[in-house]
Amino acid sequence: MATLARTVALVSGGASGLGAATARHLIQQGARVMVADLNMTSERVQPLRDWAVSQNIRLLDESDTLSSCYAQGPCLAFCPTNVTKSDEVNHALDQLERVFGEPLNVAVSCAGIAIAQKTLSKKGPHDLDDFIETMMVNTVGSFNVSRLAAARMQEREPDRDGLRGCIVNTASIAAFEGQIGQVAYSASKGGIVGMTLPMARELSRYGIRVMTIVSPRNEMKSATIHSLTIYHERLLVCSKHHSCQGCRRVLGKNWVTLFLALVDSVILMSLGLS
Repeated sequence: MATLARTVALVSGGASGLGAATARHLIQQGARVMVADLNMTSERVQPLRDWAVSQNIRLLDESDTLSSCYAQGPCLAFCPTNVTKSDEVNHALDQLERVFGEPLNVAVSCAGIAIAQKTLSKKGPHDLDDFIETMMVNTVGSFNVSRLAAARMQEREPDRDGLRGCIVNTASIAAFEGQIGQVAYSASKGGIVGMTLPMARELSRYGIRVMTIVSPRNEMKSATIHSLTIYHERLLVCSKHHSCQGCRRVLGKNWVTLFLALVDSVILMSLGLS
């Protein structure tokens, strides 16, 4: 029996990598997923499309988006989206509602970029435009998706636990243990971590949960587990107005595991917990 049959999800950066793994996981559990990604070239998207075909998952094209038939059961749709552009994110959310017949109840932000530059090197100071672009895509993009997704989620009827949806953002161990050359990337991921708790507090009144996952390097397992444990406890306290049972209905019975790793076993493997 599909555990996420009632889940309607938007996954930004979902054409490949972390985002594609997230989309696959959700679909395997019965969810309907809209992938929003800036780079929708056939070469980039084809592996995910091929996987969907191999699993007999329904693929929705532009013509399906414009049809009046709402898709039911696990399925996959695509929408080219720049997460820093509000009109494009709203367009993706509009497309999602046209295809699936209802607003989303899960938003997962995986869109992001990473550069390697020192604050000061032999080449000179860090390029400011590169720093700004990293912050725009990683931090501002995640906030943009979160705020616009929350506006759609509040339109849903709450379930019996008062829950309307869940927002999952992606940080990094660099938010806690940044390395040389990661000043822009660490700052961008630290911003995501920093906005999680206040956002969760603000949106709890609407029945919307907010979580952040961290993908660590193997040598930082213990530090990451410690950080996640503390952060997880704070989020549980923050979201005390809504029961854990409600969160399970959106993200499935293993929602705590999904908090640590919403992307198959990718993060669990890196933590050595799989």
